[in-house]
Amino acid sequence: MDDVTQYPRSTTEAAITAGARKPSRIRHRLERLQEELSRARATEEVLTDQVRYLDEVAEDARIQGLVSETPLADRNARDARIDRDRHAALLEETRRKIAGLLAERDDLLDRLLE
Repeated sequence: MDDVTQYPRSTTEAAITAGARKPSRIRHRLERLQEELSRARATEEVLTDQVRYLDEVAEDARIQGLVSETPLADRNARDARIDRDRHAALLEETRRKIAGLLAERDDLLDRLLE
C-alpha cells in the first residue's frame, strides 16, 4: 500500500480531513455532556428533597430548643442547621455545575453549526 494514499498530501487536505472529524468529536462530547447533565440533574433533585426535609428538621429542632431551653436541645438545633447548610451548599454547587455544563453544551452546539 502506498503511504501517500494514507496521509493527506497537502496542508489543505489535512485541514479538510481534520475539519471532517471535528463534528464527530463535537457530537461525541455532546453525548457525554448530556449524560453528565442527566446525572447532575438527578443529583439536584435528590439534594432539593434532602434540603427541604433538613429545613423542616432544623426548624423543629430550633423550636424544641426554644421550648426546652437545655444545652442539649440547643446543640441539636445547631447540628441540624449545620447539616442543612452543608446540603444546601452541595445543592448550590450542583446547580453551578449544571449551569457550566449547559454553557459548555451551548458552546459546542455553536461550534457544530459553524
